[in-house]
Amino acid sequence: MTIMQNNIGKKRICFTVYKSDAYGGVETVARSLVNSFSNEYEIFYLGLLGEDRSSVYGIKKEVRTDSLLQSSYESKRLRSLQWDVLRPMYSWIKKNHIDIVVVMGHYPAFLIAPLACILRAKIVFCDHGALMNQWNDKKTTLMRFIASKACDKIVVLTKKSNDDYIEKFHINPKKITYIYNCIEPTANDSKQYDASSHKLLSVGRLSREKGFDQLIEAMALVAKKHPDWTLDIYGDGEEADNLRHRINELKLAKQVILKGKTDKIRDYYKNYAAYVMPSYREGLPLTLLEAKINMLPIISFDVDTGPREIVRDGVDGFLVEPKNIEAFAEKICELIESKELRESFSEKAKENLNVFEKETILPRWRDLFEEI
Repeated sequence: MTIMQNNIGKKRICFTVYKSDAYGGVETVARSLVNSFSNEYEIFYLGLLGEDRSSVYGIKKEVRTDSLLQSSYESKRLRSLQWDVLRPMYSWIKKNHIDIVVVMGHYPAFLIAPLACILRAKIVFCDHGALMNQWNDKKTTLMRFIASKACDKIVVLTKKSNDDYIEKFHINPKKITYIYNCIEPTANDSKQYDASSHKLLSVGRLSREKGFDQLIEAMALVAKKHPDWTLDIYGDGEEADNLRHRINELKLAKQVILKGKTDKIRDYYKNYAAYVMPSYREGLPLTLLEAKINMLPIISFDVDTGPREIVRDGVDGFLVEPKNIEAFAEKICELIESKELRESFSEKAKENLNVFEKETILPRWRDLFEEI
């Protein structure tokens, strides 16, 4: 790849993700940011791992994309992978005269943390999870601790995570800030809400922390009262077979459909009556923001961080005590049984979205870059 010469006066900023060809929430946020700042700064999008640079779609041509190692390195043990990453990362940053490295996620931040003491470039650790959600996971907590101490600046997603880092890791308050994920309206975002739909929607990686096992149990209770209502779950992951098996055990094949992975989910929100999120833990879920911008009522477990920043309980959705499957099912039924309530939640869905709009979020990132 040929790198253009640095434009005079423009900072050179590299957004670094674990895998350049992945398409989860972290990568979605990273791509939105690189596109947003591509005209102001010299922007790079770098994966520590990644097979094919041409597979990185959805990024403006002004952004230079690259990857350090092939995806096969992912099978290596953590310490071995760190050694493999450090030398090429150091050379890449020096070669491209990078001023600021924004590392998206605690795992890649930990991998490159040892470079912080020898690089001229400043390193920003952007944590897309929540510290206390995985506090008892000693390995993950240690990675976050090392990354937060080594890097020059920390960005978290919520005020609570900001305060938790200060309290638990004794971080200087001047070193850390919180910046919400921003939502990008598109032509596909619904302007009208279909209150006649009998379909529920949930989106996410089919992994343990996303709680789809809880949602299937809740739907078993809902189906007894409302067998004509269905749930579509979009996503793939390691729990797919287990979830499919449980759906069949509960004889819910007609009510709960695993739709698989899609890159067109924002085309589909308009077809649903409500969005349901059963996660055990979250950072600041983009899917809730996308549901709100599409005017969908929301039912979510009130986990430690994330949903309460977005959903106003009883105003545009319901927040349910975590792991209380019966209460979750009851709220789904309450929404199903009242078209007026669904319409009221829908009408109020966009009222508090301004704090997540680009006009609010991008200046905070810009201030951070200029401060560094």
